[in-house]
Amino acid sequence: MRAPSAGCSPVSPRPLPLHDEEIHDKVVRPAAELLRRSVRHQVAARSTAHGQFTAAQAAAARILLLRLVAPGDGAPDTRRSAEREELQAAGEKETTEVLEALAASRLLTLDHDTVDLAHEALLSAWPRLRGWVEQDPDRLRAQRKLTEAAHAWEELGHDQGALYRGTRLATAQEYFSGPSQGNLTGLEHAYLMASLAAREQEQQAAARTSRRLRGLVAGLSVLLVLAVIAGSIAWQQTLTGNQQRQVALSRQLAAQSAAVIGTDSDLASLLAIGAYRASPTSQALEALFAAADLPLLHRMDHGGRVTALAFSPDGHTLASGGGDRVRLWDTNTGRIRTSPMGQVPPGAVMAFSPDGRTLAVGAEDSTVQLLGTATGDVRARLGAQANGAAILRFSPDNTTVATSGFDREVQLWNTTTGDLLTVLPRQTAQASTVAFSPNGRTLATGSFDGRTELWDANSGRHERTLPHRNSTVGEVAYSPDGHTLATSSTDRGVELWDTSTGQFRTKPAAHTAPAAVMAFSPDGRTLATAGEDRTVRLWETDTGRLRRNLPGHTGHVIMSLAFTSDGRTLASGGDDHTIRL
Repeated sequence: MRAPSAGCSPVSPRPLPLHDEEIHDKVVRPAAELLRRSVRHQVAARSTAHGQFTAAQAAAARILLLRLVAPGDGAPDTRRSAEREELQAAGEKETTEVLEALAASRLLTLDHDTVDLAHEALLSAWPRLRGWVEQDPDRLRAQRKLTEAAHAWEELGHDQGALYRGTRLATAQEYFSGPSQGNLTGLEHAYLMASLAAREQEQQAAARTSRRLRGLVAGLSVLLVLAVIAGSIAWQQTLTGNQQRQVALSRQLAAQSAAVIGTDSDLASLLAIGAYRASPTSQALEALFAAADLPLLHRMDHGGRVTALAFSPDGHTLASGGGDRVRLWDTNTGRIRTSPMGQVPPGAVMAFSPDGRTLAVGAEDSTVQLLGTATGDVRARLGAQANGAAILRFSPDNTTVATSGFDREVQLWNTTTGDLLTVLPRQTAQASTVAFSPNGRTLATGSFDGRTELWDANSGRHERTLPHRNSTVGEVAYSPDGHTLATSSTDRGVELWDTSTGQFRTKPAAHTAPAAVMAFSPDGRTLATAGEDRTVRLWETDTGRLRRNLPGHTGHVIMSLAFTSDGRTLASGGDDHTIRL
């Protein structure tokens, strides 16, 4: 071929070959789709022979065709060749007729004694065959495995080691027992029966061995029982004596627990536990239930007399004061928190504000200091009291503090500036207790001469005097709604008064000793009282009925009470140096 002469135009370049993806999209995919359509059309045309079968022939066709399929286990199904002898399970006559008809329709190929599907595409292109395969693929796979195992067994000369056992035998029995045996060839049926017979023989042999072992074990057991009985008799005699001693000790400890549960709940609980550990007698169980019924959450050691208690608004912190120290406690754990508060003068009068953030302390110089419990800093200093302050009380809003000394005067101070706000008229006797109403507008005072009086906290004007008592008014406390005032005295015990009329309302049952402190629950339905009988009592304010006793303090007197804002927890402190929640 000659090269182009000079001056001639260059030959145009040929187009570049197609890429693989373009070949697949433009050539392979259309050809494959055309082939699939052709196969479906041919299968549909050829499979009309099945519609002309009798019921027996249709059943034989189903059995025959399924034996020519090898179902895939996680892979596509494939065709398999089969001997004519294997395909006679549905009857020789029907099988021969079906083979001839399907071979004539070119759905099967016959090669001497071997039969095979005409094409692999029949598995997906013939809906009827596809439906048979998908109807129960697990059973079809089990049948193929049974066929292979039966042929292997025959090749090994009916070796017992080639028989089905365990799970494979159970699966084959489930699929091919009963009416399903008709789908098996003679070889497959013989193989399955041989496997079942071998299993039966093994079970019988195992049963005989088990019976012999049980007989041997029974003989040894009899000998062992005789030996144990001989030893147990001696041991039981010793044990009986020990048990009797433990039962006696358990009953003694339970009786001691019951005797002290009203005065010392801690000791009662320890005795009840000891009684149950000694022996779980009915008396020990009763003592345990009685101790568990006590509502004590925590017992904390303040380290001195507890004369003041106050909860934080969220109830998670309790402030305690008394002796020469101030403590802050975690109410969830009963453990002391880190507190910046130092020591206070020994025996100093102190009171916490309702929110627990401020502590009023009578100082050594007769003044009153207001200290922040979070920082320990002096927030304000009130003026000097004659001979020192004997009583300190905060108003509900924390803005005012009432003081009373030995000069029979009650003074009201501003907690922010320390200025004196109001001085009540001098009393005929020294005030023994004071209390603000919930709105802070009224101040109730009790005195050593038995008087209880109500005063306007802003102006100092006298409002009302309650009926006179012949003994000291030990404590006064307002209900949360301000409509009820509780008073305690030595001769009359605890009494509830209507603050608007001054009329007597009700009187709870008297303490065995005078009530030194009182506190209303936040909802006003319960009044807690305590005194020298070392027991906190909870009363229903409507009826005066005693709701519950809370023993446990071991000192001479309970000196302080405080409820949490939700009313679910009550704190008590006394001269036994303990705080109980």
